[in-house]
Amino acid sequence: MGGCSIPSNCQTNKIETMKNIKFIPKEFNDIKLGINENDIYPITPNYPDPILVMLNEVAIEAPKKIIFTNHNTGFVPIIPICGYYSVTSRRSLKYAAQNTMVLHMKHSSDNNWQVGEIKEQYSNEYPEEPAWEADLEKERLNEIKKAQDFDDSELNMGSGSANAFNINAMSYINFPLEAGKYDIYITMSGLESNHVQVEIVFEE
Repeated sequence: MGGCSIPSNCQTNKIETMKNIKFIPKEFNDIKLGINENDIYPITPNYPDPILVMLNEVAIEAPKKIIFTNHNTGFVPIIPICGYYSVTSRRSLKYAAQNTMVLHMKHSSDNNWQVGEIKEQYSNEYPEEPAWEADLEKERLNEIKKAQDFDDSELNMGSGSANAFNINAMSYINFPLEAGKYDIYITMSGLESNHVQVEIVFEE
């Protein structure tokens, strides 16, 4: 892959401070990004009421094109991803090992997918687990075992959880961003989202 490249090791979420970035469509300029940013925007999939039309589904939207200018002066890359998920408790239990949202991204010219988990970073130091938490964990593991017998149609039954998410893809993918087109999708709970393609352009 040729063209200009920039490092992706900064975790900024403040889209409004990035004056050297142009998003197409421009509505992505108004998105507040972050691991805990869950607002619904007009560009959120199935806006205005995604919960009414989505069940055991993950859907995402991204800019069609991002133009970066003056990228050699303290530049930080941003690729906004706006999405929504709806997952039943049964599916969450059956696919408990896959409940963390995972971002997949690659340059369209190759098949080298980069993968990053979308989750908060916590310290590895934990206090001793109280007895009642151990009992709850034992009960949860038992429910996970029972859920393995559910077929696909049964996974759509019962209650669950749903939420919007608005993230910077470059906060979870650690490779240099180059000019060209990128393919992106998200997986969680045994589900795969729609694939989106973003074109990256560098201008002096």
